[in-house]
Amino acid sequence: MRNISIQLDDNLFKQFSILCAELGAQKKTIILNFIKDFLEEKEDEQLSKLAEKRMKEFKKKKLKTISHKDAWK
Repeated sequence: MRNISIQLDDNLFKQFSILCAELGAQKKTIILNFIKDFLEEKEDEQLSKLAEKRMKEFKKKKLKTISHKDAWK
């Protein structure tokens, strides 16, 4: 399990606190797990977009690997 830290502005934090108080501790955990899953999904999405971007850059530059034999020439 990973620890995830999020920043909420004061108004949103107050609303979240009120909601949690109304729903009780069990539902508070459900809400926090939902937020955690949502953030992890966004993080995965950003990483895959970054990987795609890097692959496109790689293809644009048409980089090629140098074989061991060619490196010594």
